Amino acid sequence: MEGIHIFFAWEVLRPLLLGHAAVLIQKKTLIDPPSLARALRKYSISRIMVTASLTKNMLELVADQLRELGQSHSLRNWMMMGEVSQRSSNLAFTSVAHCNPSR
Repeated sequence: MEGIHIFFAWEVLRPLLLGHAAVLIQKKTLIDPPSLARALRKYSISRIMVTASLTKNMLELVADQLRELGQSHSLRNWMMMGEVSQRSSNLAFTSVAHCNPSR
């Protein structure tokens, strides 16, 4: 299950072309880390693409929920785009969520 927020129209095709289901995440959910963490769990989202700044906010505000998602192995791929990500944030995210941060 891949969580998506439409930055570009072609993004909706990515999960479908890979044979995955897609969950459209509303902007108000995407920009609120606790709401996003709940959506990741509720819909068993295994792949998502977000910005580096959202990743940093998630680490600061909902690290425990990310840790639980990582330990359950439901969240497997966390893709970052659109911004430069700091190596320290990437390492921190990997240690907390136990999933693949891709750029």
